[in-house]
Amino acid sequence: MISYIEAVKELESLVRQANGADKKILEKAACLIKQSENLQEEAYALIAKAYQTASYNNLELENSIHSQFVFINNFDAFKKEENEKERDREKELQNISRLEPSGFTETNKALHDCAGDIVKKAKELFKSEPVIAQVWSYRWGGYSMISCDLFSQDRTVSMPVTISAVERQMVEYPAESEVFTEVEVFDMAEALHLAGLITQALDAQIIIGLGRNEVNPDVLAKPLEEDHLNGEINLWKQEV
Repeated sequence: MISYIEAVKELESLVRQANGADKKILEKAACLIKQSENLQEEAYALIAKAYQTASYNNLELENSIHSQFVFINNFDAFKKEENEKERDREKELQNISRLEPSGFTETNKALHDCAGDIVKKAKELFKSEPVIAQVWSYRWGGYSMISCDLFSQDRTVSMPVTISAVERQMVEYPAESEVFTEVEVFDMAEALHLAGLITQALDAQIIIGLGRNEVNPDVLAKPLEEDHLNGEINLWKQEV
C-alpha cells in the first residue's frame, strides 16, 4: 500500500497531464510536496539524534525501535519488493478459476488437467475398488492447506493429496512420481474446487474432517486415558 504523500504525488502527476490544469498552482503543490519530503527526512534525523541519549533497559522496545530504523533505512528496497509481490499476485490472479455464488464455474484449464492426472493415477492405484476420501484442513507456515487423503475401503492402499492455498498456482508434477504429493493453488476456494473435481471423478465416499486427534479437554467425547495425549472430539453421538 502506498503512503499518503506518494498518493498525493501521483495525483499531482496525473492532474499535470490534464488539459487546462493551472500550471502555477501545480508548481506550488509540487514545492509543498518537496518541502514535505524534506521535513520527513529532517524529522527522521532528529528522532535518530534523540534516540542516542535514550536508556537501553527495555529489550522488547529496543528491538521494535531497531526494526523500525531498518525498515526506514531500507524503505525503497522494501517498497520495491512489495511492488514485485503485488505484480506477481496480480499475475497469479489470472490463473484462478471463476467460482461464483450462483454455482456457475469457469475452471482454469491447467487446474482441470491437474485434477485429471490425479484421477488417472488414483484409478491405476485403486483399480475398480471403491475409494474413500478424507478431506481435512490445516494451517502451516502462514498458509491454509487441504489434505485430500484417498484410501481403499480396507485402508490398506492410500494416496495422499495435499492442496496448498499459497497465492500462486503450481499444478505440474513429475509424471513418474509414485504418488501425488502436493499441488499449490491460489486460495482455499480453488483448493476445495480441486478436491471436489477429484472426489467426484472417483465417486469417492467423502469424509470431512478428522475428529480423532483432539487435545482440548473441554470438547472431548470422554476424558483422556492415562498416557493418552489426544482423543475423539465430542460429536454429540450420545445425545437425544
